[in-house]
Amino acid sequence: METVVSTSHQGYRRIASACPARCGLHTADLATEQPEGPLKAFIALDYFFDRAPAWTYATRSGRI
Repeated sequence: METVVSTSHQGYRRIASACPARCGLHTADLATEQPEGPLKAFIALDYFFDRAPAWTYATRSGRI
């Protein structure tokens, strides 16, 4: 099961997600989109054993 949250920050739309990967790990994924601009995706920023820390990491990475 994938956990996805979409938020907005300084004109950018951020989509943070945590997806199951191989071996029971979860990836922290992030996509950013500016109005009238392309979507930029950052897949597998890092791997985590649990979904919650992966989602938190992706969410915090979007604020940097």
